[in-house]
Amino acid sequence: MRCKAYAIYALVLTFTFALILALLLKPKPVSTKPFPLPPAVYMTSPGINVDLEGLTDEELGKALELLAQAGFRWVRLRFPWEKVEPAKGKFAWGDWDRIVEALAGRGFHILAVLDTSPDWARRPEDSSCSTAPPVEVSYFGDFAEAFARRYGFAIDAYQIWDEPNIYPHWGERWVDPKGYAALLREGYIRIKSVDPDAIIVAGGFTPTLEKGPLNLNEGDFLRKMLASGARDFFDVVAFKAFGFDYPPSDPPSSGKLNFRRPELWAGLASDKPIWIVEVGWNALPSGWRGGKSIWGSVAEEEQAQWTMEAIRWAEERWGWPIFLTHFRPNYPPDDPHWGFAFVWQDWTTRPVYKAVASLDKEVRILPPGSYRPDHPAIQYQGAWRISPYGADIPHGAQGDVSLKLSFSGTGLDILVRRGEYKAFLFVKVDGKPSNVLPKDSAGRSYVVLYDPLYQTVTISVARKLPFGIHEVEIAPDGGWGHWAIVGFRVRGEERPQVLPIISILALYLIGLSVPFVLGLLDSLSPLVRVQTPLPVLLVLAILWFLSPPLVSLLALPFWLLAFYLWPEAGLATFAFVTPFFLLPKNLVVKSFFPQELALALATLGVVIRFRRALSIRLSRLDWAVVALVALGALSLTWAENFGVASYEFRRVLAEPALFYALILLVQREKPRTLTLLADALVASAFLVSLVGISQFFFGDVITAEGVRRVRAFYGSPNNLALFLGRLVPITLAVAIAGSAPRKWLYAVAGAFILGALYLTFSRGALFLGVPAAVLFILFLRGRKAVAIAAIFAIFLALAILPWLWTARFSSLLDLERGTGFFRLKLWQASLSMLKDSPILGVGLDNFLYQYRTRYVLPEAWQEFNLSHPHNILLDWWTRLGIGGPLILGWIVWEFFKAGFKQYRSMGEGEKKAFTLGFMGAMVETIAHGLVDQSFFLPDLAVVFMLTLFWIRHGGEIEKLA
Repeated sequence: MRCKAYAIYALVLTFTFALILALLLKPKPVSTKPFPLPPAVYMTSPGINVDLEGLTDEELGKALELLAQAGFRWVRLRFPWEKVEPAKGKFAWGDWDRIVEALAGRGFHILAVLDTSPDWARRPEDSSCSTAPPVEVSYFGDFAEAFARRYGFAIDAYQIWDEPNIYPHWGERWVDPKGYAALLREGYIRIKSVDPDAIIVAGGFTPTLEKGPLNLNEGDFLRKMLASGARDFFDVVAFKAFGFDYPPSDPPSSGKLNFRRPELWAGLASDKPIWIVEVGWNALPSGWRGGKSIWGSVAEEEQAQWTMEAIRWAEERWGWPIFLTHFRPNYPPDDPHWGFAFVWQDWTTRPVYKAVASLDKEVRILPPGSYRPDHPAIQYQGAWRISPYGADIPHGAQGDVSLKLSFSGTGLDILVRRGEYKAFLFVKVDGKPSNVLPKDSAGRSYVVLYDPLYQTVTISVARKLPFGIHEVEIAPDGGWGHWAIVGFRVRGEERPQVLPIISILALYLIGLSVPFVLGLLDSLSPLVRVQTPLPVLLVLAILWFLSPPLVSLLALPFWLLAFYLWPEAGLATFAFVTPFFLLPKNLVVKSFFPQELALALATLGVVIRFRRALSIRLSRLDWAVVALVALGALSLTWAENFGVASYEFRRVLAEPALFYALILLVQREKPRTLTLLADALVASAFLVSLVGISQFFFGDVITAEGVRRVRAFYGSPNNLALFLGRLVPITLAVAIAGSAPRKWLYAVAGAFILGALYLTFSRGALFLGVPAAVLFILFLRGRKAVAIAAIFAIFLALAILPWLWTARFSSLLDLERGTGFFRLKLWQASLSMLKDSPILGVGLDNFLYQYRTRYVLPEAWQEFNLSHPHNILLDWWTRLGIGGPLILGWIVWEFFKAGFKQYRSMGEGEKKAFTLGFMGAMVETIAHGLVDQSFFLPDLAVVFMLTLFWIRHGGEIEKLA
C-alpha cells in the first residue's frame, strides 16, 4: 500500500475507533425503571443455626439465654418432617410446641427448615434414607400447610428442604432440579395459603465442585431449577458459605470452595434476595480424637477472627443476611460437626462465641443492596408515617423534617412515588449537594416529585463516589399524604471498563498493522511449497483442545497463519471438529465451540489469501443452497421462540453454508481440497468411534430396552448413529473401489465406524439408513461389489440377531404401546401442527415448544419433549414452511441428476469411488430421515453440505494423482 493510500486508511481507521471509544466512555443515562425490593422483613444482625430438639427445659432456657447474650435475634432451626408426622395425619407437636413458644416468648425470629420424610411417605428404595423426598409432593404439602397453620404466628421464613443438590439429600438417586422445583412449588402454595406473609426460602445449596449426577454444583442446580419453572415459587434463594481452609477475603473461583463462593451465583436469580444460611470454619480443639473434618480445619483463634471478618464482609460488601454455624450441634460427641460449635458439649463458650458476642451487630450502615423504607438503619426525624410499602412525609413539612441514612458503597438511588402534587426533596450527600441532581438558586440539590402521569421511578441521588461510607440527608418540602418514598438502593463498586478499552485499542493497532501483515503474507506464501500437513494439524487440534485456556488463546494467531498458508487445512480442521460441536472450549475470557472457532479462523485465512479472487459463479445446486439459507433467515420473522430459532439458523444453516462457500473458493486453487475434507471427516468419525467402543467396554453406556448403548461425545446414541451412518457408505465405497493406501485406511476406519454404529443400537441406522445405502452401492457397482456386500449383509444379520428378542426390537413393532405407536402419534400430531400452519410452519427449532404445549396427543404423554417430527418431509415442512419440502426436493433432484451423470462418465478410480460414497451418504440421509433427523443438527448439516459440494463440483476437480 502506497504512503498516500495508507495515510487515508489510517485516518479513517483512527476516526472510526475514536468514535467507538467515545461512545463506550459516554456516561450511560440512569434508568428510571423501578428496582425490585426485598421481602418486608429484616435481619439487622447475623443469625445462627441451632439444634434445640431434646433439650430439657433448663437446657433450653440456658441456650436461649446464651443466644440473647451474644446478641442473636434470628435462629435457623430444623423441623424434621419424619419426627413431626411419624404416621400420616398423626402429628407429634409436643416438643416443637415447647421450643417454638420459648423462642417466640424471647422475641426470636425463626427460619424453619422443613426437610426429611417419614418412612410412610418414601419410595421403597428410600426406606433407609430419611433425607429422600416423598413419593408424592402432596404429602409434603399437607405437612407444610399443617405446620404453617400451627406455627405461622412465630415463623418468619420457611426453607423448603435442605441441600437438595447433593447425595443423599434427594434419596437413593441422582439429584433432580426439576423434582426439587415441584416440591418447592407445592410448599410455596400450601404455606402461602395459610400464612400469606411468609418468606419461602429455596435451596440451602451446599458447595460442591461436581457436575453430577449424584452431586451438582450450586450454579448448575439453580439454573436447571429455574428452567423448570421454579422462579415464581420462592422469595429468597439460600446458599451455604463454608470457609474451609481459606480466609473470608479469599476471592471466589468456580474451582474452589471458600466463603465468597456464593458471589459466583449472585446473578442467576437476580430478582431474588440471597441468604447465606450456613457460614463457618471448622475448628476442632487440640487433642481431638473424633472423626476428621471434611470442611478443612483451622485453629480456634482463626475461627473467631475469620468469623468476625466474614460478618463485616457480609455487612459492607454483600448486604445478604447470614446465619452462622453452629450454636451447639446435636451430634454424637465424636462427630466433627462439633468443630463449628460456639458452645461446647459441657456448655462452655468457645473463642468464636466470645468474639461474636463482643461485636456491635446492629446494622447502622447499609451495604450494597435494595431496602424498604422501614429498615432500622434509616433514621427519620419528625412525624413520618413508616411502613414496608412506603414512607409518608409529615404533614406541613417545609424542609424542617428529614431522613438520614449511612451507606457503604459508591452511590444511592431512591424509589419515589410521583403524582400530581407540588413537592420537592432536598438532598445532601456527605454534607454537600448531590453530584447528579439539579441545583436551585441557593445551591441546594433537589428531586421533583410532581408528575401528572403518577409514575413510580428510580432517582439517582449519588453516583461514582469513592467506595466507602457515605451519609445522605433528605429533607422534604410538601408531598404529605402520598407515601412518596418507596425504597432505597445502595450501589456497590462500579468496575471500570478496562477490558473493553484495551480490546478496542488492541483492535485499532491490529487494524493499523493489517496492510503490512498482508504484504508480508503475500511475499511469504510463494515460499511455502510444503504439502498440506493435515495429519500434523489434526493432532495439534486435539492437543490444542486439551491445553490450558491461556495456552489455547495464545495459539489462535498461529492457527490463523497456518490456515492462511494452507487454506484447505483450515476447512479440513473445521470438518474434523464437526462431531465435537457440543463441547465448548474455555479461552480465559469466554468459552467457544471449537467448530465455530475453526470456521472463523478458516474464513479469515481464506478471505485474506484469496481476497483478490472472491468472485464465484453459482450453479443450480448452489442457488438451491442460497435459497435454503434465505428461507431460513426469513423464517426467523415468524418463529415464536426467536432465541432458539436464531441459534439454529446460525449453527445449522449459516455456518454450514459458509463452509460450502469457502470450499467453492478454495478448491479452484487447491484441487485436492475435497479429498482432504473427506479424509478429515473420516478421521473424526474414526476417533469418535474409538471413544464409543471404549465406552462399551468400560461401562459408560446408556442401558435401555435390554441393550447397552454408546454415545461418545453426543447427548444420545441416536445422534451418534446419525453422524456415523453418513460415513459408512463413504468408507465402504472407497474400500471397494479406491486406491491404496487410502482404500485400506478407509476399510479399517469403516470397520470401527460400523462397530460403533452397531453399539448405538439405532434402529433407524441399522434397519433403514445403512442397508439402503449399501443396496444403492451394490446396485451401481453390480457384480464388482457382490462379495463385499454379501459379507456386509451376513455381518449385519449376525450382529442384529442377538437383540431381535429384546425390548429394543420388539417395541419397534408394537403399534399399541412401543416405539412404533409413539412414532405414529408423533406424525399425527405433526400433521395437526401443519394443518394450523401449512404455509409458514412454526419456525426453526420451534417444534419442541409447540408440540409439548399444544399438539402432543394425550395417549402419547410419555414423550413430551420431542424436538422434531422424526420424518424428513415433516421436519423440513414444520421448520421452514411449505418452501422447505420444495427446496429439499430441488436439492435432491439436482444432486442425483449431477451425481448419476458424473458417475457414468468417470473411469474407475478414487474419484468415482468418492462420488459413489457421497451418493450413498445422501441415500442414507433420506432413508434414515424417514424416522429420525435428516439435516437440522450442526454435524449433519456440515456432512450434508460437503456431500452436495462433492457431487456438484466433483467434475471440476483435476484428476487425482
